[in-house]
Amino acid sequence: MAVKMQDREKNPLISVIVPAHNAQDFLEDCVDSILAQTYRPLEILLVNDGSRDRTGQVCQKLQKAHENIVVISMEDKGVSAARNAGIERAQGAYVTFVDMDDRIHPLMLEVLYRELTRTKSDLAGCGFFCWSSLQEWERGAHDGETKESAGRIFTQKEFVLQGILQNDIRCWSKLYKKDCLQNVRFREGLTIGEDMLFLVDLAPYLTRTVSVDFAGYGYFQNPAGAMNRKFVPAYMDQIRCWKMAGEQLSDWAEVQEGLTRQETEGFRVVLAARLMTGILLTAGKLAELENKERRAYQSYVRDCHGQLRECLRQGASTAGLDAGYRCKVKFFAAFPAGYMWLYGLWKKGRK
Repeated sequence: MAVKMQDREKNPLISVIVPAHNAQDFLEDCVDSILAQTYRPLEILLVNDGSRDRTGQVCQKLQKAHENIVVISMEDKGVSAARNAGIERAQGAYVTFVDMDDRIHPLMLEVLYRELTRTKSDLAGCGFFCWSSLQEWERGAHDGETKESAGRIFTQKEFVLQGILQNDIRCWSKLYKKDCLQNVRFREGLTIGEDMLFLVDLAPYLTRTVSVDFAGYGYFQNPAGAMNRKFVPAYMDQIRCWKMAGEQLSDWAEVQEGLTRQETEGFRVVLAARLMTGILLTAGKLAELENKERRAYQSYVRDCHGQLRECLRQGASTAGLDAGYRCKVKFFAAFPAGYMWLYGLWKKGRK
């Protein structure tokens, strides 16, 4: 992608917030990818969130080596609290988030800033690519240089209907006007789904957004990441977050002018599908446990089953689900014990 360098002396400061918890094996490479950005000026806020490894030492080493790096140390309060601490300390006119084990394409911030200012938007987003090896990272970090395209502009309504509800629910790979974040923070105490709730809370403060067809963010498929670990009670956040998002977005829809009947119906169908999918994904994690562990978590199985039955009792449509998920909904709703046993067997057979 050929991007004309901006005049660095005239560019506003961008604050890059990196929450870090036990990140000693990843943090330096993550920061190197930020330091390699063609955009200037940058400040990098490393938020050491109660790490028990050498993350604190790595942060101090990086701070000593680079004058634009700021280290924030806090107790282990979770990724949402760490991002909020970064927002509070950020000095930039624009803010972006990068997770500790990820990396970003050298042109990402240059491209996002260009499109955000060109379109007079409040937020600019780009695509991402997944990587799990150095070769995959290097390939992804060069692919974007061969193409260039103007971003697609979204109204606030389109940002919700065609963005959030179509699964663009990540806070990273986006550049935000700092002014838009004055009344918005990440909801703390949540470990899965906090990105999506942040965007839901932010939506009313966005007039215009832009999305660029450019895979600028490198998402590391960490085998120890939250979504790859076996079930822990925090997985229930996936259901809680979609329930909270449903309430918030329903309130948003009530005050929107110009929503067509078709859009309103589609809105309800997608919300129901997202919640039911979250319930089934959580139940699936429980089903993968050994029998003894699953029995210890039986209350969570009952909770998943009860919430799915409640969705159906309230008339939630399954039209937004594919055929496979519709079958799963019916099976789990009618025979929860049989579903958990068969699904667990199937998952073990695939390993």
